[in-house]
Amino acid sequence: MIYFNVLTPEQSVYKMLITLCLPQLRSKLECVRLLAEKTEELGEEIYYYAKHGRLVELAVLLLVARDKVTSASLVKNSSSLNEKDCRNLDHCMSLREFIIFELGQLSALEVKLEFHCENGKLLSCCKEKQNLMTSALLLLEIFERAGKTIESYLKNQI
Repeated sequence: MIYFNVLTPEQSVYKMLITLCLPQLRSKLECVRLLAEKTEELGEEIYYYAKHGRLVELAVLLLVARDKVTSASLVKNSSSLNEKDCRNLDHCMSLREFIIFELGQLSALEVKLEFHCENGKLLSCCKEKQNLMTSALLLLEIFERAGKTIESYLKNQI
């Protein structure tokens, strides 16, 4: 993935998207689009970025390969299955479901840490991760609602 050093995850999701749509980044976005088009493991990358709070990378993939990102499925609880085995819906989850599941896990962990742990650093890390996952969910929501408009804007700016 091409590294965009103009953003930090702490910035507003909206400000991040505006920055990524600037004309100066158009050639970098095009490079990422071409890579995403040819990458067979794109689904794995998408879930990795979401799980680890890599908002900029996730936003870039949503900008250049929205359909691939929003249609990617994660196969859970079985290393022998792959993305093509998602015919059995009990083993698959969408990106939205994955993020919501992660948020639920983090909320449960936060409660445990508040009652059983005196280490404020762990609780702080948990809350930070929750904020990143909430931002990832917001990012996904933006592209589900306005993705076509954003895509059209980028195409017209070339």
